Amino acid sequence: MNKDNTAQTAAVQVAVRIRPLTERDRAQPRFANSTNGDVLRAHEKHVQVVPQNKYFTYDHVFGTETQQSDIFTALGQKPVYKFIEGYNVTILAYGQTSSGKTYTMGTAQHDQQINPKEEGIIPRAMSLLFDSLLQKSMDQPANGIRSLRAPTQTSGQKYRYSVKVSFVEIYNEELIDLLNPAPPHEKPPVTIREDTKGHIYWTGVKEVSVNNTDDVLYYLQQGTQNRATGFTDMNEKSSRSHAIFSVTLKQEKWVPGNSQSGRASPTPSRAQSPKQQRLSMISRYSSSNSNNNSAEDGDWVITSSKFHFVDLAGSERLKRTAAEGDRRKEGININAGLLALGNVISALGDPSKKGTHVPYRDSKLTRLLQDSLGGNAMTLMIACVSPAESNLAETLNTLQYANRARNIKNKMEKNELEEWMTTDNIDFLRNTIAKLKNELHFSDDYSSTSSPLANGDYDDFCHEQNLQIADLQYQIEDLKAKAEIMTQRNVVVEAELARLQQAKNGDIDFQKTVEPVIEEYEKTLSGYESQLAMIRAALNHAEHAYEEQLDKAQQGELIIEKQDKTIAELRKRLSKLLERQQKDEKY
Repeated sequence: MNKDNTAQTAAVQVAVRIRPLTERDRAQPRFANSTNGDVLRAHEKHVQVVPQNKYFTYDHVFGTETQQSDIFTALGQKPVYKFIEGYNVTILAYGQTSSGKTYTMGTAQHDQQINPKEEGIIPRAMSLLFDSLLQKSMDQPANGIRSLRAPTQTSGQKYRYSVKVSFVEIYNEELIDLLNPAPPHEKPPVTIREDTKGHIYWTGVKEVSVNNTDDVLYYLQQGTQNRATGFTDMNEKSSRSHAIFSVTLKQEKWVPGNSQSGRASPTPSRAQSPKQQRLSMISRYSSSNSNNNSAEDGDWVITSSKFHFVDLAGSERLKRTAAEGDRRKEGININAGLLALGNVISALGDPSKKGTHVPYRDSKLTRLLQDSLGGNAMTLMIACVSPAESNLAETLNTLQYANRARNIKNKMEKNELEEWMTTDNIDFLRNTIAKLKNELHFSDDYSSTSSPLANGDYDDFCHEQNLQIADLQYQIEDLKAKAEIMTQRNVVVEAELARLQQAKNGDIDFQKTVEPVIEEYEKTLSGYESQLAMIRAALNHAEHAYEEQLDKAQQGELIIEKQDKTIAELRKRLSKLLERQQKDEKY
């Protein structure tokens, strides 16, 4: 269950960056004396298109003099902190070819050491990320003592994290893993999937563990070297693909139970919540029935979030780029993907189209960005534009799309779960059930001596809980048996796939042949995932029911305490009346 399951509605943030004029822009004699402000002028949150006297409003606007550090301070810091909090984040650069997208994102290929002042958003974001994670790990107490080093795999560790990166490109509508060094024919196909909650993920992509900023930049450069680029009349090193550099952060925090083993009285404090009482009772039970008194009860809370840095290939007019052959085919596919993206932005951002179908499936680019546009993510779009008069038509098009994107609403959810809700480990689920059994056993013993609800409804409730746990155990055993069967079936399916691949020839469409087999296999796996989800839901229900009963017991104790006070007061008054009566009789 999501710990913070209230979705936050947030609009897509849009920034515009105007790059300076280049020598190429001034190459034509008529533009030789052009200045940066002839066509576009940047105001605080407005862009003025001078020839047409049009104004566009955005969340941020950066002129030609803006430095890389200013861009990151204004745009990059908040997304990094949100990412660490457990939210998905996307930063995407959009605009025509040669408008400065790759430079802004920091994904340009460098043959030598880059000037730190020229670093783009990705290197700066990664530095802030690892600095923040290190500080967070140092601030976490271990066994009551503040840790002064990065987290290690020790028994006293209360916080740990892992970071992984992946890098994919969409080239001619094909997904390519840029970090997998294997030959193309040996790479697993990269496919786009959708989970039961409608969230997008992809399979077949290599994820690499990283420990610091240098590791990230190494893989960023490695992937950039493998990315498709080419010469056009508008850009000597034009990106010929859309690239998505993804960072996955998994954080695990130990949330201990509030142990009361040192208290003289077994009665739980009334300031505690029902769940704290439950954890307290388990802790006391464990300490009195175990030789390992140092063992602490609690739960690992897991936060998993993704940060996508999207560097889109630039839109281009084929006549202006003079593209031919492969360059022309690439340009057509680039424009097709960007057109599909524009249609999605229009469907989501145009109030007149509210409620209409959103064409996410029209291209792989929009499919990958489905969560980022209208889904579960904090999204920032940086529209990069050129101030050259020769690019005015493309600049206007970019500004209009960026303006529409401001109307897109995302629903951000914190991706925080308890460990038992994410694991497929049957042994772990068994241990959770055993823990619940111990809790019930201790609660039963405790209630029989001190609780006013020891008999009657409370006994029935405990009996019902035991039945539910027994049923859950049976389901897990059944699921384990089915998993073993699935393992055997998997061997058969792999053998069948190998046979079909060997039988492949020019007239056989291999993909169509094996697709039904794969689809059936995925359906079966989906069924088992649903069963696991049902078991987790049942465990969650049992926990809530138990907490409600403990709350009732607490309320009962309060009532009895009030009754005891009332009885004591009545006895006191009765005693005084009897004394007065005895005095009257003497007289």
